[in-house]
Amino acid sequence: MSFVYPNFLWALLLLLVPIIVHLFHFRRYKKVLFPNVRFLKNVQKQTQSIKKLRNFLVLLARLLALAFLVFAFAQPYIPIDNQEVSQSDEIVGIYIDNSFSMDNDGKQGPLIEEAKSKARELIKSYLPTDRFLVNSNTSIGRLPVNQKDAISLVDNIDIDKTTKPVVDVIDLLNQSLVNNGAAKKHLYLFSDFQGQNSTATSDLSDSSTLVTLSPTQPIKNNNISIDTAWIESPVVQLNTPINLVVRISNNGDDALNGGSLALLVNGEKKSVTGFDVSGNNMVSIEVGFTVKTSGWQRIEVSIEDNPIIFDDTYFLSFNVKPSLNVMVVNGVQPNIYLNRLFGPDPYYLLSNQIAGNIDLSALETTDLVILNEVTTLSSGLVAAVSDYVSSGGSILVIPSSVSTQAQLGDLSKVLGLPKIEQKIDLNTKVGTLDLQNPLFDQVFKKIPDNPNYPSIQKYYRLNVESTAHYALMALENRDVFLSESKIGTGHAYVLACPLDDKWSNFPKHGLFVPTVIKMAMNRSVDYPLSNTISNRNIFKAVPESRRLQGELNLIDGETEWMPVINTIGASPFIDAGFEQLQSGNISLQTTDTLLQVVAFNYDRSESKNTFLSNEDVAALFPNIKVDMMDNPATYVTETVSQYRFGKQFWKACIILALIFLAIEILLLRFWPTTVKQ
Repeated sequence: MSFVYPNFLWALLLLLVPIIVHLFHFRRYKKVLFPNVRFLKNVQKQTQSIKKLRNFLVLLARLLALAFLVFAFAQPYIPIDNQEVSQSDEIVGIYIDNSFSMDNDGKQGPLIEEAKSKARELIKSYLPTDRFLVNSNTSIGRLPVNQKDAISLVDNIDIDKTTKPVVDVIDLLNQSLVNNGAAKKHLYLFSDFQGQNSTATSDLSDSSTLVTLSPTQPIKNNNISIDTAWIESPVVQLNTPINLVVRISNNGDDALNGGSLALLVNGEKKSVTGFDVSGNNMVSIEVGFTVKTSGWQRIEVSIEDNPIIFDDTYFLSFNVKPSLNVMVVNGVQPNIYLNRLFGPDPYYLLSNQIAGNIDLSALETTDLVILNEVTTLSSGLVAAVSDYVSSGGSILVIPSSVSTQAQLGDLSKVLGLPKIEQKIDLNTKVGTLDLQNPLFDQVFKKIPDNPNYPSIQKYYRLNVESTAHYALMALENRDVFLSESKIGTGHAYVLACPLDDKWSNFPKHGLFVPTVIKMAMNRSVDYPLSNTISNRNIFKAVPESRRLQGELNLIDGETEWMPVINTIGASPFIDAGFEQLQSGNISLQTTDTLLQVVAFNYDRSESKNTFLSNEDVAALFPNIKVDMMDNPATYVTETVSQYRFGKQFWKACIILALIFLAIEILLLRFWPTTVKQ
């Protein structure tokens, strides 16, 4: 047993006072004169032994009463888990989960309000001199405040897009308490402890840390959410039907019948589609629409569901170009197959140029550059093409049919492309296709058992050693027929033979058209349909952003802020930040020019109604003490008091002091010191 204030034990010397009084207090006897022996009937005879016993018991009761009174002031206790008590004011860490799932309904209304109510009651139960670190997902590491300010901070906590794993919250709060000089670290967590954000195990090991959990979970686990949406066609063209697929999940046990999905295109409602989804299941809804104007498109799909609404809307954006620009740089004469492919369709703007006379300024707006039988390039053109590919462009290298020397060696060296080497005369066929590559996405509805791939009469061997490449097409002898190299954010393709029917039937084969057209469309699909809001919200910007740095703004309704622009390789990337960012279609623009529309959606991890049990949450912290709290006021007065001051006995000491004082009074009042004769 230990004492909070051991100096009070010096007061035990006061026990000498009643002992001295007892030893030196001698009572004198009175002489009683009486004239007749008849008065002896009324004289009481004092028994000396009984008086001594009574005086000893009175002394003992008096000493015990005084001793226990001294002990009460010294505050005896038994330490809990060998912890020393702290006589200083407490610093308490409080975390209130304000993620989207806390908007669900509990027994007393929204879970966030239930958690805030418990936190207020907890704060009021502490001493007025104690201080508090009030934190949520949006504020970790605040300075400690008094009771009044702590309650005010709790009142101002609202639902927010930020989520944090429980383990990270504990680590940050514990470190914050250490930084503020807390001798004991007591952390309170008010959360629904959703399973998606509470999986990692903490390695925190601190015997002075106590984590108290207060689970607040919904009364009904129902939530309908739009998980994702995508467009089946890789490229969208004007006046061409588009098939939008929306995946909807039912995260509860009850089936939803008669739900409705609304589609808005550029703020205009296009359709409403009904759907049904069974409990704990998902369904994909197909919605068709047609884009009739070029430029950036703002797509919004939404459902109606309560009380969790953050995942009821999903945003997408994409750019519909009025045309695709294709530049063919010819080493000899223009190729008949390329002219047939791009010439008749007005959607493709074909430009045939000579290798020695190229308009370099046109590269920025070109979607595909084809180097058709070009054997050498100037150093300036090599640098321009390299910059073009790194910033997101696509090039297709077609070897020459008349040259036997190494072709485009400088470009291959700069970009790290496979080298075009010796000619091989061999009748063979394309043996394999990399069907997982996006270039062949949706080219085949069904892969036949014995596909009829292009046949080859002769080709150039591509030296792919020491190159980062993908073999999109490989011959039966495993030589690469068509390779892809990713350079920065762009794509470089190298073909093993010219587009000449004397070399292969590839330009007449059914694979030729979709393969080359998909190359031209790469730059159109280089921007994702949507982005998920996270701690870092960086997206690839249109090339024009590089020269407009300092003039760019991000606009979301009435909110406007200046982004941070970085260049990776030759491509501009925008950091949209986090604080201002909300779910929606955000505009990147200058004062008067719209450059890009970027869709951001909230993370759907909070949509799932799966929660950890108390045992599962405690298992996340195997090296520290974890406790559960039901009633905040009772918990503070009982459990916290023991943790802070140990198991205390001062109340018992006061009670014992009063008991022994009462015994003394009873002995003096009712113990007889005489016997009748």
